[in-house]
Amino acid sequence: RERVLRVAEFNEVLPNYVVIPFANKRDRPEFDRDAQELTARLLLEGFPGLTPDYLIGIGNSGLPLAHAVNRELLATGVNSQFITATNLEDLEEEERPEGGFVFTAHSYSRQKPIEFHLPDLESGKTALVIDDVLAQGGISQEVLKQLLVRGVDVKGFGVYFSKLWEGGVQHIVNEFGIPVAMAIAIAKKEGEKLTFVPD
Repeated sequence: RERVLRVAEFNEVLPNYVVIPFANKRDRPEFDRDAQELTARLLLEGFPGLTPDYLIGIGNSGLPLAHAVNRELLATGVNSQFITATNLEDLEEEERPEGGFVFTAHSYSRQKPIEFHLPDLESGKTALVIDDVLAQGGISQEVLKQLLVRGVDVKGFGVYFSKLWEGGVQHIVNEFGIPVAMAIAIAKKEGEKLTFVPD
């Protein structure tokens, strides 16, 4: 938590904006692989015994943590199929994935709707979804909705840090009935002061 407070970044234009870079941004000097691996283990402790058919990482910033979670699963003998919910905004036409389906979700940090892609998924399979940040949860909720409509049984949602006052966690739990595991839970933000949930 001390390290989080040192590296947290804020944005004057977006009053609820918080970036905590060391668990998911490899190009940053704060990045720490040990912290990332610890985060992955903490998240999996929230879902004991879970052996998902799919491990789904939400792009772009959620993918490094999702890969770390995948490595932890592999270390315990769980070989989930890694699936990316691909952010299409910065891709050239020839880079866009083929097949699957495209959907739109609203991004708070970019203040606009963004197109995402998921490959074709098999109904009846189980999934664990991983992202880096959960605030209002616009993108996360749309990913979950798309999975559930296609018959994928989402067993859990793991997130590096959550801004609880934004309501995303409560919505996922109450609306979708999906448990959420958080490595770091921020109870509130006042200016550049963060208050964490004690446990």
